[in-house]
Amino acid sequence: MESYRLIISRPKIFIDWQVAFNQSKIMDRILIHMIQVSYPKLNWSEILPTIKNISPSSVKTIAVNLEQPQNLSALLEQLLPEFAPLTLHRCCKIAKSNGNITLEEQKVLSQIAIKFDLDISKLDR
Repeated sequence: MESYRLIISRPKIFIDWQVAFNQSKIMDRILIHMIQVSYPKLNWSEILPTIKNISPSSVKTIAVNLEQPQNLSALLEQLLPEFAPLTLHRCCKIAKSNGNITLEEQKVLSQIAIKFDLDISKLDR
């Protein structure tokens, strides 16, 4: 019986892994919007250390997509609610990485928070 359950659960694990992988790519593309508003005048080599510190696994996707980001609203439609808190947290870390949160950064954070009914004030904890 144990073997039988294991065989049945493998496809579910594989599907979950695929979902998580695809969601991580969407999260990375959302991070691009925060990077662009947080560092509008810096080039990739100047931004890279911050990204490596906040989300090392995102570096490649961000580098490839930084110049032509997808629409933020469309990306948020694709993001599953389970991945929204982590996305908001990472965006907040990027926004705070250069000091105060600007109005443009707040707009991105608010858009994520409103879409997924998340409390931004809990990010400071």
